Amino acid sequence: MGSFRVPEAARRVADSTRLPSFNYPNTATSGWLCEQSQDGNYNNSMFQGELFYLQFTSQSQAASSLSVNGVTCPTTEDVELGTTTVGGSNYSGSQAIINDMTGAVNPATACSAFARN
Repeated sequence: MGSFRVPEAARRVADSTRLPSFNYPNTATSGWLCEQSQDGNYNNSMFQGELFYLQFTSQSQAASSLSVNGVTCPTTEDVELGTTTVGGSNYSGSQAIINDMTGAVNPATACSAFARN
């Protein structure tokens, strides 16, 4: 029996033969990333999220509304169960994300402020 070989390029998360686009001029973008975990562990997604958002070098790439927010997570992936500080107030991760989407803290930068035409 022959072995089945998958080309290396097919195994990659990103296709290095094509440049990705990091230009979303009509889309407000928010990232909520575990900046640390209370259990002291790390996983790849924590750093992959950081690498993704580092590709944005200008606010205009995200409708002039790009925010990347750090959350202290109880484990390596539970942003919604973590805690964060926004505008000097402490919130659970899930409440901070809800506030971000609905504009409870800053209506001008909420997802709802970028309604479709």
